[in-house]
Amino acid sequence: MIFAVVDVGSNTLRLLVSDVSGRGARPLRYERVITRLGAGLGESGLLGEKASENSLAALSRFAEIIRQSGTERTWCVGTSALREARNARDFVERARRETGLEVEIVDGEREARLTARGVLSAIDGPREYVIMDIGGGSTEFIYSTDEPSGARHLTVPVGVVKMVEAHMHADPPTDEELAALREAARGVSVVLKDEFGGGAKDGARLVGTAGTATTLAAIDLGLERFDAGRVHNHVIPLARLEEMASSLCSMPASERAGVKGLEPQRADLIIPGIILTISVMTAFSFPEILISSAGLLEGMAEELYERTIRR
Repeated sequence: MIFAVVDVGSNTLRLLVSDVSGRGARPLRYERVITRLGAGLGESGLLGEKASENSLAALSRFAEIIRQSGTERTWCVGTSALREARNARDFVERARRETGLEVEIVDGEREARLTARGVLSAIDGPREYVIMDIGGGSTEFIYSTDEPSGARHLTVPVGVVKMVEAHMHADPPTDEELAALREAARGVSVVLKDEFGGGAKDGARLVGTAGTATTLAAIDLGLERFDAGRVHNHVIPLARLEEMASSLCSMPASERAGVKGLEPQRADLIIPGIILTISVMTAFSFPEILISSAGLLEGMAEELYERTIRR
């Protein structure tokens, strides 16, 4: 069965078309477009006009790909930006009218469970995991043993777009701005420790999914072009991330944009992303992070398959 799933995120819109069966999903087409839908949301409470137009254009392109792919069913979800924006319903209605895509706004718990399902479907071996999904407007954490249905989740309304807008104004960021980013990241780690306690570090492994994590892997691998196969299951030690952070934080944005593995549109976002990753690893004494290229989209595809066969 050919399914299409779409994630309307605060920073990136993503499309996955896959052939799904009881044995898993075979990717057929993957697209992503950085539109920064959540830009300025923290200050205004509204989706900006330019970001909305760019996002609708991306959805129109996705809709055409979906039509050409012979897709049997499509599921499109909106996450942090659409959860928070006062004009989210206007955007959803325009998306339906202009692209034919019905965007379902999911809450943090649903997003976390779908992400856990996608990540765990792609990782071998029964063990404990702390899954971290750093988004543009929020960060999702899932503490899971092996079954997504039993996962504990936490959504923190802090993401890389929000962190850039609140704390990064100079190029490169000043020592004071970096200190503010680290303090914001420490706040996330404190909330996480309060929720998960010491159990999350006792024998658990940290898994990173979505844009920040896969970008860090691509940088570490020095990829000229993104390669999900090479990124998936890549392991980055904490010491290596600290080296990368020291280098990236000292570069102006124009220089960071030329770093292999880093999309130019993420040249600013990678700074809070790597700082937040290091903060969580340090707080829980994780010596390394395992990168998963699977996550929310793959979880959505699996759930859509189950819904279909139950009909």
